[in-house]
Amino acid sequence: MVRRGLARQAQKERMDNMSLYSWKINTKFSADVFGRTCEEIAARDGSVTKEALVEAARPEDSPTHTMYEWRDDVAAEAYRMTQAHGYIRNLVTLDTRSVNGSTPTRAFVNVAPVQKGLEGRGCYINVQKAIEQPDTYAIMLERAKRQLTIFREQYEAITELAPVMDAIDDVIDNAS
Repeated sequence: MVRRGLARQAQKERMDNMSLYSWKINTKFSADVFGRTCEEIAARDGSVTKEALVEAARPEDSPTHTMYEWRDDVAAEAYRMTQAHGYIRNLVTLDTRSVNGSTPTRAFVNVAPVQKGLEGRGCYINVQKAIEQPDTYAIMLERAKRQLTIFREQYEAITELAPVMDAIDDVIDNAS
């Protein structure tokens, strides 16, 4: 009984000390509502899973219910788009001329202009063609710099990666 009381008290303290949340991308849904849902699931289960998020949103009165598509026909089509996106992002080419075995190289790259809120909405072209064209090469370079920035933000607290972070800073600052 005492244990449950302490657990509830700890959960309440976590809930009272929750951060304010924000989205990295533009969305019409409240980041704070979603963040609180994540905190509640983590407090209950110890971690947050996509399955737990969907289950929490399933009741029509859930604050996150409208974030999801519940019409199966529409959701199925969206899922197929997600699958296609994953397939094209994971397709690689193999250089069969290599004596030491081939290194897989991404076959297609997203060359849509890099704009906040439009990530993932693009068209893909052959990587080699993208490298050969100055405008698409510039887009590839900008995307690479953004991904390096994201990596740096995710792992900057790991002190052993300081040399990597310095190299990332150099690349971002000096890449044209």
